[in-house]
Amino acid sequence: MTTKKSKTRDLMRGLRTPAKPADPDAYTVDRGPLPRTVPRKPAEKGATATAGGPEPREFPRGVNKLGPSERFGLSIPGAGRLLMCKLKLLDPDFTDPAPENPRAQALLREDDPDIQALVASFEEQGQQQPALADRNPDTGRWEVIYGTRRRFAASIVDARRREEGGFPLIAWVPEEPGVLTPADRQTLAISENEDRTDLSSWEKGQLVAKLTEEGTLTDTAIAKLLRLSRNKLGGYRAMSEIPAEIVERLESPRLLTARGAERLAKLASEAGNYDTLLQRLPKAPERFASMPELLAAASPKKVEKGGLKTRGKQEIKAADGTTRFAVGRVRGAPGRLKIDAYGLDDDGIEAVLNALEKLAK
Repeated sequence: MTTKKSKTRDLMRGLRTPAKPADPDAYTVDRGPLPRTVPRKPAEKGATATAGGPEPREFPRGVNKLGPSERFGLSIPGAGRLLMCKLKLLDPDFTDPAPENPRAQALLREDDPDIQALVASFEEQGQQQPALADRNPDTGRWEVIYGTRRRFAASIVDARRREEGGFPLIAWVPEEPGVLTPADRQTLAISENEDRTDLSSWEKGQLVAKLTEEGTLTDTAIAKLLRLSRNKLGGYRAMSEIPAEIVERLESPRLLTARGAERLAKLASEAGNYDTLLQRLPKAPERFASMPELLAAASPKKVEKGGLKTRGKQEIKAADGTTRFAVGRVRGAPGRLKIDAYGLDDDGIEAVLNALEKLAK
């Protein structure tokens, strides 16, 4: 039986060299043609780096702490071979998340408590664990296979320290360019994130849905790759249907639990769709510190029993406090009610009519 410790020893197996690297460029930044602000485009075959554009910065070794080894033998799960890597200090501006990385980059925010803790650690202790990056042969930029949270945190610290020379991203890079296949990159990205338990359940759900849609792996193979029991794949697929716009309303995507996802799905089914739940939530950028808070805001507002008798009129308010409906009795007409609706769009009107039609049946 393979234990986590034995696996760690296997991953760390490789060549160790003296403190001074054999490659004099091991701690400099490789050249890249495009700044991060320029949209990435696939380069034409044979295209070369753009001349005259901004170039990556070079960092001295002491600007960020490095690990005890300058070379590393990385075991590729399932491939039966060792990938020899060396350390590089990369300019964060010239890095991109690799397309194989399963993390939802849109959910990385500077105000996320987990990101804030990582940034504080970088500022106090430096980056302790290198990321893994591979160079895109078309653009010349580095693609981060795993460690995109570290990339994001390094970018924040780098921006704060620009006047002091900046802050690089420490990454392992293959000694031999072009040796990693897309399958290798995907396996490494998934394996590392599983080892570190960094991925949220929602992100795992997105990954399960993506692998299912690609159709190259069976459910058994997907479960083995992600180290999940096969009977849990259905739950992750259901979780993947929750829109990112709802997940973004939580302070961290890891706050979305399996039970919370089930409750959200039930609310969406009762409301007709997830868009209705989004309309119930306060307008962004307000975020929720817990799943129960989000569920409470997404739940329909209850009308108090007997409200029409005691107050003569019942108002139903939205989460932001505005009145959406006012229900009152019609004088001189027992059993007859008057309903006033405010600020409804066409979809809202249709939803009201559908609800009344169901009530009539």
